[in-house]
Amino acid sequence: MAKKRPGPFDKNYKKKESAKKRVADLPRNDINSLIERRDLKATPPNFGSLPLVIEYQTHSKRKPTFQRDLTTLAAVYPHHQLLIQQLIHGAQLHFGTEKRAFQSYQSCHLGIEGFVEFLNGDEPLPRVPRTVAEIDFLTGALFESWLLRKHPGRSSNRKHFAGVRQAMSALQKRYSHDESIGTTTKWPAGPRTNEKVSEGYSGAFFNKLAEACLEDIQHVISTMSEFPVRLKKYVPLSDGDGVRVSYRKRDGLTSHKVVPIGFEESAWTAMATVAATNPKWPLYLPLEEAVHEYSQEQTMGNFDIRSARTRTINALQPVHFGPENKPMATGQLAYFAHKMLVSNSIYPFILWVQINTGWNIESVLALSFPLTNHIEDDLIDEHYCIIYSTKHRNQKTVNHRTNKKTPLGVYRVLRFVESIVAQHQESPHIFQGSLWQYITTKNVWPKIGVIANVYDVAAIVPLGRQFLARHKIASEMTAAKWPSIEAKRMRTTVQTKRREQGLSLHQTQALQGHADVDTGAIHYDDDEGSIELKNRGIRTIQGQLMKDVREYPVRLVQSVSLQELRDALESIRSTKSRKLAQERAAVQLDLKPQEVIHLLAPRGQTYIAACIDATNPTWLDHEMFLSPGDECRFFNRCSMCDKALIFKEMLPFVARRISDLNALRTLAQSLEWTVNYAEEIAGWEWILETWNNRLEVTQALEMCHSDEYVLPLMMRGSK
Repeated sequence: MAKKRPGPFDKNYKKKESAKKRVADLPRNDINSLIERRDLKATPPNFGSLPLVIEYQTHSKRKPTFQRDLTTLAAVYPHHQLLIQQLIHGAQLHFGTEKRAFQSYQSCHLGIEGFVEFLNGDEPLPRVPRTVAEIDFLTGALFESWLLRKHPGRSSNRKHFAGVRQAMSALQKRYSHDESIGTTTKWPAGPRTNEKVSEGYSGAFFNKLAEACLEDIQHVISTMSEFPVRLKKYVPLSDGDGVRVSYRKRDGLTSHKVVPIGFEESAWTAMATVAATNPKWPLYLPLEEAVHEYSQEQTMGNFDIRSARTRTINALQPVHFGPENKPMATGQLAYFAHKMLVSNSIYPFILWVQINTGWNIESVLALSFPLTNHIEDDLIDEHYCIIYSTKHRNQKTVNHRTNKKTPLGVYRVLRFVESIVAQHQESPHIFQGSLWQYITTKNVWPKIGVIANVYDVAAIVPLGRQFLARHKIASEMTAAKWPSIEAKRMRTTVQTKRREQGLSLHQTQALQGHADVDTGAIHYDDDEGSIELKNRGIRTIQGQLMKDVREYPVRLVQSVSLQELRDALESIRSTKSRKLAQERAAVQLDLKPQEVIHLLAPRGQTYIAACIDATNPTWLDHEMFLSPGDECRFFNRCSMCDKALIFKEMLPFVARRISDLNALRTLAQSLEWTVNYAEEIAGWEWILETWNNRLEVTQALEMCHSDEYVLPLMMRGSK
């Protein structure tokens, strides 16, 4: 009932204000007043005088007021007090006067506190911003990475990130002309709720899943293909034929003391009877008729052991469909499974496609009937094809290249599922255009109103649980009450397997349909399996380095390039893991950790070589030119110093230096050239003579005359 409006004599009645009074309360709208209010609105306050204590009124009855005191934070980081005050004012502009939820205010100001903590942490920043104007896209991206690393899996990361971004946006929208605020800054989209690094499955568990899938798929294909032929070997039952069938009661006993035919023969005889007497059951019958067909309730009133119908119903009870001791269906559902896929018999096909493609479950389920809409011929090899699907969240296309001839490849497996669905396209219960559909259990037909159903994401988890239980595979979700197969962990495992095969991160990015490399690097390439793979590569490189750098005045690293070494270490995004890798490299190379860091840092790069310690050169008579502790900038002496490392990408520079010195020989006096350059050129020539891969030397000699390898004559660095 609608609430009655209070009358003029009601105590809750409020007399309407007069029109004159309402007009008097409105601000003036002449042009000068409008300009004055516009300028006043665009004038920033004195941020340094704004309070650090915040208070908001919420619309929550339990928590009507939100209060936060950032005085302590400003005292700990006084150099960022102005930035804190700016962001607080930006949050106030964003929220305005409308009341919000307590959590909205809390998330925003916790984000501001986290952002200031991030700026003062150990994250290497190009520059540390002191005002909003100095915050750029890179700062936002690093803040996002810091949140994910500092608080992995925390759903509030996105809210904290958004709070800082919204405060900045409100400030820059209002005070864009102020130098300390600046114009609008583009920031990353920020973390989602599920940005935690997904740990992949172990190799043993992954192999068990693959083996179980193959076992189920082979059984389904062979059993369904042989069903029509095998069914012809059995004679259907008929009334008064005297054939006694075997079936199990609930107490485990058979129905007769004398058993003329066994359980398996009884089951196949019953299925032959159903196929002969009512071949349209169940997909080609109306729903109500299909429900009552071969129903036990129909025989309860006039039970007759001699009736072919009753014997058929009883004999269908022990029918099972699936590998030995791993049934996918029993009873009448098992009969259906011989003709059309059921939920447990179609799940291994879905999982097998996931294992081979690494797609999201949504992308697998997005495959439709007919498959020709998703398949294109491969232009390189006629025996291959490209299968396409879609990621519904962002409408990105994902693809998988597969061999058409492989018996259990993705193409052949999908074609089998398509062929089963195509056989029943005339059925009124089949969904047109759907590939992943199955017959449901008979007892739910009246409840859901359909005989066949289409797979959705919600059905995957319980079916994965049943799959593990059927094959007695212990799940690695030890903390879960009902362990199942996680799609994201499966994707991470596939990513790791592809990296083991030698695919780069950029290649796996395209295969998984990621918008950028960071998506795969952060969420699928940073789990324990991927880190171990990277460590394995680092250990291999370090072992090659040890062998390469032991014996020469200038150390020759012939087995790996400097870029490969840098990529191997920098691919580990965790600061802690990277530090451990650097320490491991230092131990195996007989170097100090600082030398490894110096080698990879920009200051460790000379004009030609890479330096591991510029403060301790070993070239002859260096003490005459350098004081103890000074950094060596005599890059023309690198060829005679064991602190210098020569990688293969440096060979063209070596060849160019030799060419330049030989050209100088024709211009300078012989004695002067010998004193200044003879020892140096001998060192560079020794490098090319000693280098094992002569093809690389030949290529360097050809490339060295390019402008890309121009070197200064003096070869001295500035301090």
